[in-house]
Amino acid sequence: MKAILTPILAAVVFLTGCGDDLVNNVYEGDPLVTVQGNLQIAPTQRPNDTLQVTLVWNVEDSFDYKINQNTEVTGDNIGQYTLNVLLPPPDQALNVDPETGGRIGFAWIMAYDDPRKEGPIDLSKIVPSQYKDLIYRWRGGSEDIQLAYVHDSFSEGTRVANALGGPIEPGFYLVRFIGDCYCYPGTHGRCVDSGGNSCDRSEMTIISPDTSVDLNIVDDIADFKMVPSPDWLFLDD
Repeated sequence: MKAILTPILAAVVFLTGCGDDLVNNVYEGDPLVTVQGNLQIAPTQRPNDTLQVTLVWNVEDSFDYKINQNTEVTGDNIGQYTLNVLLPPPDQALNVDPETGGRIGFAWIMAYDDPRKEGPIDLSKIVPSQYKDLIYRWRGGSEDIQLAYVHDSFSEGTRVANALGGPIEPGFYLVRFIGDCYCYPGTHGRCVDSGGNSCDRSEMTIISPDTSVDLNIVDDIADFKMVPSPDWLFLDD
């Protein structure tokens, strides 16, 4: 991943197994940030050539709103992907730190089926009757890495800086979540540790922007272990 320290962000990307570039937005210029990795695909009867990759930005508010946007994915091999972030973020993609007023966003890197080429799942418009179809289409993602975008500087001693290991300037970052806490989408997001006890957070650390972000692709999304969103950062003490 190439980090660009400017106040811009983006969110959703596509991947095909035949090397086609799918871009749903007109954009001229270099990617703002690039993420690459491997797809670790479990045996499945679902066609791999309909697999897509997307960034899902988690926003902490009264509706736990999730937002995504179109960017671009390229790939000559279904086992690998390159994610090019091309667009600046909408304001809704950023959480407000109650301590400093600074803004920061965290995105899960997820994969889903798109057999009808409908594009990314619009998480803001899901209704109960679509829940089963939504769960069926999700196929997994990164189990320990999220893409973060820092809009405002966080100085030493602030809660966000302490959580990320020190002062941090605006830009894109890969963040690895370390700890024994995972959430399972098929169980309505219940987060537990290896002992089955409820949990809500893991330790975070910024990692090299060149890290390969591998995605675990599963047959049943209920088998996918996703790291919890760091919502606790945005709650008043």
